[in-house]
Amino acid sequence: MSDIAHSFGNPGGASTNVGGTERALSTIGGALITIDGLRSGTTWGALRALVGALLIARGVTGHCPGYTALGIDTAHGERSDGGMA
Repeated sequence: MSDIAHSFGNPGGASTNVGGTERALSTIGGALITIDGLRSGTTWGALRALVGALLIARGVTGHCPGYTALGIDTAHGERSDGGMA
């Protein structure tokens, strides 16, 4: 799985801050949520599909802007405040 994710690279040079297992779960979960949202054919379904797509992007790139803002890095097991993630 990580070989596939590495082939996509990180757009804009964003650093990887999401660990491997979390990336896989984000990608799989995002795909399931996207499929469910698209199948519903409603406005809420479209919103679910968008959230799913964001999870897929998070899993493929290994970068989470929310983690960056909070100083969390599960890819390397560190936090910017010196604590362990």
